[in-house]
Amino acid sequence: MQPTSCKNPTLHVPADQFSCKFDITSSFCKGWSQGPGNKMLLFAQGAIPDTYLEQYEHTRNGGRFAYVPDLRDGKTSNSVQLVSPIVTLNTTSRYCLTAAYLNNGRSGNYNFAVHQVKNNVTAVIFRSTKKQFWWNQFGRTIRGSNIPVQYIFEIVFPRNRRLSDSLFLDDIVLYPTSCLDLPFNCSFDHSQLCLGWSQSRSDQLTWRLRNRPTSSRNTGPQYEHTENKGYYAFVEADTGTAGNRGAMFSPRIHQKSNVTYCFDFWYHKRGELGAGSLLNVFKASSKRSTKRNLIKSFSEVHTHWRHSLIEMNGEAEPFIIGFEVLLGNDNSDIAIDDVAMYEGNCPTPKFNCTFDDDVPLCEGWTIEDPETGPEHDRFNFTRSLRHRITSVSLVPSDHTGQGGKFAYIQRYQYSSWATTSALLVTPNISIEANTSRCLDFWYYIQGRTSSRLEVYLYNHPTSLQYNNVLTWFTQRTTEWVNAKVNVPGSAQPIRIGFHGERSAYANVLFDDVVLLPTQCPDDTVGLSEFTCSFDKTEDFCHGWKQSMSDDLDWLFINRINITETHVVVERQKNGGMFAYVPTSRFTNGTRAVLHSPDVMLNTSEEYCLSFYALMTHASPGQFLNVYMHDGQSKQLIHSVNTPIYWQGIHIQIRPENPNAQFSFEAIAGIGSVSNISIDDITIHSGSCVGRNFNCSFNWGLCGGWSASSVHLNWFFSPSVNTPTFQDHTGNGGYYAGIVDATNRPPGITAVLTSPPITLAVEQVYCVDFWLKSHQDFNNTAIVNVNSKLSGKTSLVSTCQVMTSIWENCVSSITPNVTGLYQIEFDVIRDTETVFTIMIDDITIYPAPCVV
Repeated sequence: MQPTSCKNPTLHVPADQFSCKFDITSSFCKGWSQGPGNKMLLFAQGAIPDTYLEQYEHTRNGGRFAYVPDLRDGKTSNSVQLVSPIVTLNTTSRYCLTAAYLNNGRSGNYNFAVHQVKNNVTAVIFRSTKKQFWWNQFGRTIRGSNIPVQYIFEIVFPRNRRLSDSLFLDDIVLYPTSCLDLPFNCSFDHSQLCLGWSQSRSDQLTWRLRNRPTSSRNTGPQYEHTENKGYYAFVEADTGTAGNRGAMFSPRIHQKSNVTYCFDFWYHKRGELGAGSLLNVFKASSKRSTKRNLIKSFSEVHTHWRHSLIEMNGEAEPFIIGFEVLLGNDNSDIAIDDVAMYEGNCPTPKFNCTFDDDVPLCEGWTIEDPETGPEHDRFNFTRSLRHRITSVSLVPSDHTGQGGKFAYIQRYQYSSWATTSALLVTPNISIEANTSRCLDFWYYIQGRTSSRLEVYLYNHPTSLQYNNVLTWFTQRTTEWVNAKVNVPGSAQPIRIGFHGERSAYANVLFDDVVLLPTQCPDDTVGLSEFTCSFDKTEDFCHGWKQSMSDDLDWLFINRINITETHVVVERQKNGGMFAYVPTSRFTNGTRAVLHSPDVMLNTSEEYCLSFYALMTHASPGQFLNVYMHDGQSKQLIHSVNTPIYWQGIHIQIRPENPNAQFSFEAIAGIGSVSNISIDDITIHSGSCVGRNFNCSFNWGLCGGWSASSVHLNWFFSPSVNTPTFQDHTGNGGYYAGIVDATNRPPGITAVLTSPPITLAVEQVYCVDFWLKSHQDFNNTAIVNVNSKLSGKTSLVSTCQVMTSIWENCVSSITPNVTGLYQIEFDVIRDTETVFTIMIDDITIYPAPCVV
């Protein structure tokens, strides 16, 4: 780039044509000129020729700036001057002369001075030798006079200047007002305090500017609040001690009397809880005034930018606004950004949000930290998350197809394995108690790995301890899906939280959140829609919800590590999920309740409610209770506290009303590693009798079966310290067995009992099963097959096992009456050595046995 010089140095210009911004415009530097000497200022836009320096002009909008070229030849003057045109200023007015400058000299400080020439007398009105690495700005108030004046901007550089040293100059402007009365609004995005803003010189703390995280760990913003790489102002807590102060003052504000104004700014305070620091916002007549009227004080700790909107009545006398940090006993850095004052009322928070506005979030919505949100949130594996509003092509468009924006979770740091989560919370909304309104929104879960979207209800206007999980979604979708859920009313305002969890190769998106004035349409489901397997399928738990009035929440997971060797997976071992309550974390008697949707039933039929339950350790006082609600009454229909393996439970239902709802209540007991888990909830028309009689043990103890023994221990492979064999099919399935290494005497018995099954009179049935012993031990066992009817037990057959090869045993049963029978397998120890017997694939069929 060739040097550019201004022309006609003796030109007189009016005050409104004085400014020189070095940009390519039609009024570029009218009347400006270079001073004496054969070296001149050069002009650049970004990279500086013949150096490795790259700089942006101070507004960062792509314009040009002036800089000092390499002057190391030692033969020329050691200064460069830029001379303004002559200007005559109105005697009744005041003006503010400003310019942006940057001195990044490393080998010695530049001397930057501004001279005023009046009546051939030159006086210095500003001088700086301070080295810095960001743009700074000076401002001087000038009284008008009838005497023409001229200004010289002089740069004096050190003799030992290096090639990498430079001084930059930009945006010389003459404002038609005092520097005290410059515009109030300030975004801090020019890496400097805005003109007219200043700091207190008597305080212990200093306000600084930054466009990246602060230097302290676990405190301060990650970026300025719009995420556009701009700057924010902050006070570093580590630079002071408790009781230290630091104030920053605005220019003077002129308002109209009896007019409403909105004072608008963003603030950030992240750090430790306790006797924390304060951000005090006040107004005063001047910086030196000792009378300060507090507008608002902020003390709460959070992890994201918060928006403050304060309405003020206009005052006849000018005043200033001050932001003062008062340090406490915490390490909280405090920051502010985008300060503005405008005439009119502040915008009211909007609950409904389409995310289509130009601002990052709808008014009143906030981004929160899941770690300080739900107490039992299990998704906080990384902290590098944020919500982002975007129109990027994660999907073709927002759900309307009109190219609007939507919300989604974006990974803030790159990690191919970590799960990330984020929380977006609505403003407060009032819903009359004992009523409900319908929350309507759209969601999209895409990718090849698991993700999740949960909707929380907060019954407190500020707390992030949620009261209820209204609904949740985990199924992957191929398009936008509409969701509706009723939000119950409360005596106090409520908020809704959207908590999303995404894995490395998935996305969670949602859009167009609306609170309808009425309830959602009837959510009654049929038998097929009632099913809840807690897996990622298209029929995932439609209408199921957590209770509002309990103490705990059901969580959803595909694996629990109880100990290094004790792992719980979902019942079918296919990688799906199940619901569980970690009751060991809570006090005895606390509850978690999961409600089903209303299901349509025929009062003239009977139904079977089936599910699987597991408790890692049965604890005193620990129960899983199942209730039925039929619109008029609540009835306990089942209670269990002992299934240490997945156990199928089948409950006969005879409805008295056409609609019913079922509740699963987990009650915490006393135990160190106790959990209550459920899976695969279904309801079927017909009797529960005979359901799941056949048992392959591939998912543990089958539903309805029971295992009991006083001295022998049943196991259901694979488990800890048990033999590892193939089941009798050799296809990788599992089996049941008994292991005993205590050398107990023969005759000890262990019993395996089937669920009830209806057997018809004079019909021949065959009970078929497989047995084997351990190949390393000389085991002998007798298995008696009994039939039980109305408490009476009858021996059907006996099978003896003596080999380590799977042997098939069969027993024929011909009932003499029709009734509910149970089949009982008595395994009798017949040896004194180490004893291991396996049993597998028990079936029954209505035909004679084939030997």
